[in-house]
Amino acid sequence: MGLLAVISLWVLLPFLPAMIWAAMIVIATWSTMLKLQTRFNNKRFPAVLTMALLMTAIVIVPLAAALFSLLTNRHVIVSGLQDLANTQLPPAPEWLEKLPLGGARLAARWNELAATAPQELIERARPYIHQGFEWIVGSVGSITMLVVHCILTIIVASIFYSNGEKIAQSCRTFIRRLAGLRGEEALRLATQSVKAVAMGIIGTALIQTALGGLGAWLAGVPKPGLLTAVILIFCVIQLGPLLPLLGAVAWLYSQDHNTAGTILLGWAVAVGLMDGFVRPILIKRGADLPAAVITVGVLGGMISFGIVGLFIGPVILAVTLRLLSAWMTEETEPTVFKRVIDKPVESPPPPEINH
Repeated sequence: MGLLAVISLWVLLPFLPAMIWAAMIVIATWSTMLKLQTRFNNKRFPAVLTMALLMTAIVIVPLAAALFSLLTNRHVIVSGLQDLANTQLPPAPEWLEKLPLGGARLAARWNELAATAPQELIERARPYIHQGFEWIVGSVGSITMLVVHCILTIIVASIFYSNGEKIAQSCRTFIRRLAGLRGEEALRLATQSVKAVAMGIIGTALIQTALGGLGAWLAGVPKPGLLTAVILIFCVIQLGPLLPLLGAVAWLYSQDHNTAGTILLGWAVAVGLMDGFVRPILIKRGADLPAAVITVGVLGGMISFGIVGLFIGPVILAVTLRLLSAWMTEETEPTVFKRVIDKPVESPPPPEINH
């Protein structure tokens, strides 16, 4: 049996990334699909078709477009970095030092960078830029494989939407046979973690990307679409939008657009800091899990497993943390099931006798 499982996994290996992404998307949006189904007179097919189209428009297309734009415009990015090598950063604006939270430190750091030669700044950033492109190319493989993975993800997600109840019941039965009630509790935590990542990480990344791209476009930065793609990648991998936007600010100052540069700088700081309160709110809506666990899981998962680790990392950490907590308190059954087991069984009321 074990040999058959290994062989089956080997056969499915080329499809695993698409299957994992599809499963995560379906878990995070299952309630939305059910609401659509009620609007279509409880017909599953039009609801699944609508969700597939929405998934394509909201998730697949922006991410694919961002990666495609980065890969096809890498020479433009390198050329822009070479232009920045001849650009001297101006001193920090006076209002930056007056900001209530860390303004003095930001201004001091700004002036330190302004006093550094541009060539030295480029040399400092070059290894990170090179590693970033290696990560993107290594995760995607090629533009052709990116398109194939996107198509497979949509197809597999549609299958999961169509047979969601049967698949969920099969998973519960399998995990119950494997690990009992504690395994079923782990499955519930895994589902919550996926929802938390979708709500907190992806939701915050999309909000910050939209606001950052809008600010760059209004400020007159060239190729705002390319910059928006860079911002999206930085937000998804938890680096935030500040670094790409600071590059746009430096370009504006180099072109003597000081007013636009200062306004965009303030906008970049505001957009960069908003994840501190937006992400915890969205994570709490997705699951009752600590925001720190989700964030650390995302970073560690991506370092260990690549782009798929965005969801795998938080799931592993959340399940491990909860099961370890239960083990340390020596619970015999998971809390959610213990309450059900310990609840006394009420006797049914006696039947009424009609005279």
